[in-house]
Amino acid sequence: MAKKRKKQKKAEEEEKYEFIPPEFDEKQFLKDEMSATKQVLIIVAYGALMGALAALATILTSNGITGLAVLVAGFGTMKILFNAMKIDLSKFTKKTWLGHSAWFFFTFLAIWILLINPPFTDFAAPEVKNVKLAVTVQGVGVIHYNYTFNSSSNLFEWHTGKHNISITNALKNAYANNTQVILTAHIADNDRLFGVPTITFKPDTDPPKPMSQAASFSYSYNVSAFGMNYLKDGQYFTFQINAEDPAHHITVFRMADYSIGPIV
Repeated sequence: MAKKRKKQKKAEEEEKYEFIPPEFDEKQFLKDEMSATKQVLIIVAYGALMGALAALATILTSNGITGLAVLVAGFGTMKILFNAMKIDLSKFTKKTWLGHSAWFFFTFLAIWILLINPPFTDFAAPEVKNVKLAVTVQGVGVIHYNYTFNSSSNLFEWHTGKHNISITNALKNAYANNTQVILTAHIADNDRLFGVPTITFKPDTDPPKPMSQAASFSYSYNVSAFGMNYLKDGQYFTFQINAEDPAHHITVFRMADYSIGPIV
């Protein structure tokens, strides 16, 4: 009986309870939203400005550290900026500062990276790598040699994995039998190349010769078509590849004389 009365009393109390929603201040809500939007626009514009200044500093000094210094300065002056724009900082929370910092950082980074790369700026010189030599050896076939760095000897050397024939002997064979010798290299720039790369044999005395584009970023030169004397005994086979970009950055890839020798 007592339980029944308690349930009845509880039901009556629930019936009497009436939820009253808090009063919605539409004017204040719109004011807060407009203020938040204004803050984001200010910080994005500030990030873009500082990113442009960082790019200018990087270009003038040719050093990315100066750009990072501008980034740090931007973070350090955000509070001064909001005070100058008469933004009430009393309502700022850690979440607010974190959000504004993220907007500033990503805007700054986008503008900075955009302005220090082509087509606006070009700092990087062309890259020459993956230099290879395909030598046709009589009775054996085509042997591919890769010009690679040997950490044990601290030298660049010609390596091949399929045949135990030194490049000196391979070139001697090509000279004796008038077979084909093709040199290829991967040559690329972060923007584009200015003209075609050139190659010079015996750089002190020979004029540069244009290479042919074999594929995307791949250039080749038919050594045997130029003159077999450069293959005689392997002693003359040194070369220099020259590549230039529109910003007149020049890369010179030289093959060292001491790399001619037995394979490792």
